[in-house]
Amino acid sequence: MKYIYITGDSFCFNRTSPTEHWPLILANNLGYELTGEGFPGCSWWPSRLDLIQYKNQHRTKFNNTDLFVFCHTEQSRMLGDKRTYFGSDESISLKNEIREFYLKHVYNEKVNQWAMLQWFNELNNIVADKNVIHLFCFKDTEIISSELNGAKFKPDLFSLSRRLGIKSRKNWVNCDSSPNHFSPYENMLLASFLTKFIQNNSLHECANNYFQIKL
Repeated sequence: MKYIYITGDSFCFNRTSPTEHWPLILANNLGYELTGEGFPGCSWWPSRLDLIQYKNQHRTKFNNTDLFVFCHTEQSRMLGDKRTYFGSDESISLKNEIREFYLKHVYNEKVNQWAMLQWFNELNNIVADKNVIHLFCFKDTEIISSELNGAKFKPDLFSLSRRLGIKSRKNWVNCDSSPNHFSPYENMLLASFLTKFIQNNSLHECANNYFQIKL
């Protein structure tokens, strides 16, 4: 059995429907078993912990994972585990209050960017010699991604989802209930695009280059 590992935030969270969720559609298209997990509203930290656990506790699966896909969230999110403000069970209004307080009184752009770059360096080492695809959920992370090894894709998924129907950031945060922030059809289009790219290109030869997502 071969595996595909996909992790990130809410853009890859939904993965149970073989017709409506792009992570599972992609896995099925390629004939892989899907592993990994998406962490809605969280920073990159839960993905880091999940990847390290996958490597250390599931060594056989890790060694037989043909493809790793990372959906990198925005660098400004609070560092922590699943129980951050979006990962909690609190109301949307309280989550927004916590977010606004954090961004105004706690967040430091240089600190968060430095931390994410350290994660990128560690990530390069963990999946060295593996086939890797990097999707960027937000523009601010794609901007600082030059050191990441692997095939990298533009535009960021938030910009793409807005172009395909979500009108504003506020609407996206509070009102969007579509799977992975795309319609089922758009989930299929994203999976189909990635499938064709993977089938038609050597990911090792594509490493460190940027490519355009075309849906």
